[in-house]
Amino acid sequence: MFKLSKQEIKRDIKNYNDYKILAVLQQTGSIKKLKKEMYTNHNLITTLQNRKGEEIRIRKDIVEVATNFYKELYKSNENSIK
Repeated sequence: MFKLSKQEIKRDIKNYNDYKILAVLQQTGSIKKLKKEMYTNHNLITTLQNRKGEEIRIRKDIVEVATNFYKELYKSNENSIK
């Protein structure tokens, strides 16, 4: 039963991908647009801890914490090279 379910899922995914390919190519005729539509799985960071250990969940704040982290990292790296 598991094998049959797995096969059905694979078939459904293939049918969906075929449908998406045809739809995008008929609408736009663009391979670039097709790639964009098919490969939209981006892993986003949803939670990040700041220096105080608090969890940050707001996208703008996550970007700010990450930016500050890398600024400090590269600043300390430049000082150690000199």
